[in-house]
Formats: sequence, structure tokens, C-alpha cells
Amino acid sequence: METVSVEQATELILERTKAIDETEEIEAEDALGRILAEDMRAEFDNPPFDRSPIDGYACRSVDIAGASGRSSTHLTSDGRTPSSVRRPVRSILLLS
Repeated sequence: METVSVEQATELILERTKAIDETEEIEAEDALGRILAEDMRAEFDNPPFDRSPIDGYACRSVDIAGASGRSSTHLTSDGRTPSSVRRPVRSILLLS
């Protein structure tokens, strides 16, 4: 497979993509498989608090292999690691 630059990929996509130049209003239950003409915004936050229960951290499984209650691993997401940690694991905070 041949690699292409971002500019070439963009050009290829635009050459093969038809612009949508007409819109219509339909009921939400008839919208399956359709494309929105503009962004939708919710009128209220749901859930009504800042964090979701499925927020968490991601890391590479190879970095935490063997971790357990007896052999723990220290995750760091801010680049700071306590000096007592021998092998820190870089993690990324995921907010849903």
C-alpha cells in the first residue's frame, strides 16, 4: 500500500466526495442513515454534573502486565513521578 501526504489524502477525498447543497427538515424518527446539515446542541447537560462514572485512565497493557495487589504500578498523567517509584507508567485521562 502506498503512503500519501495529508494534503494528497485531502485532495483525493475532496475529488471523490460530492458536496451536499440541499437540505430538508424531517422528524427525528425518520433520520436514521441521514446526515445533519448543522451541529445540534443539547438544551441541558446530561448527566447534570461535571464527570461521568465512566471517566478513567488509559495506558498500554504491556506497561502494566504483572501488576497486582502485591506488585503495583504507578500511573502518571502529569509527567511528575515520586522518586520512590522505580518504573512509572505514562497514562492519559479519558473524559467521556
